[in-house]
Amino acid sequence: MASIVATLQAKGVPGSFFLTGAFARAFPGSVAAVAGRGPVYSHTYGHPDLTTLTPAQALAEITRGAAAVEAVTRASVHPFFRPPYGAQNAMVNQVLAQAGFAYNVLWTVDSRGWQGVPPAQVLANVLAGSGNGAIVAMHLGSGSTDAQALGAVIDALRAKGFTLVTLPAVL
Repeated sequence: MASIVATLQAKGVPGSFFLTGAFARAFPGSVAAVAGRGPVYSHTYGHPDLTTLTPAQALAEITRGAAAVEAVTRASVHPFFRPPYGAQNAMVNQVLAQAGFAYNVLWTVDSRGWQGVPPAQVLANVLAGSGNGAIVAMHLGSGSTDAQALGAVIDALRAKGFTLVTLPAVL
């Protein structure tokens, strides 16, 4: 994660980060570092597929995750939320509204770095899907190659004339 923060800082680029509560509790220093580059939002506590849970279980997962991230960042994670795997249905959307989230945010471009594809493929994936208002999903996980590709992605998007902004600026 340190390399992601360093790249964003060196290139003067903000980010929007969706983190799990479990990650926030385990790595508060890393969360503080990314919070310095842009807003941090919740991605549940433990990253389950919310569509497989009961409404009560989904609400508990969502509120526990939000509370854990907010405890570390000392900032609200509302109004944006990203469901793990992009899994959503009417129940998930209802529970999110109940928990105070106005936006269930997905992505328009998936880097696929989380699959361990080579950094050159991450770059190709992002460029193939990029456009005005695009929301690019990249991952912080240890198996992801997104951190290795990030600098090239930023440079290529800028070369295409794009300005990189945080989520609130897009929505």
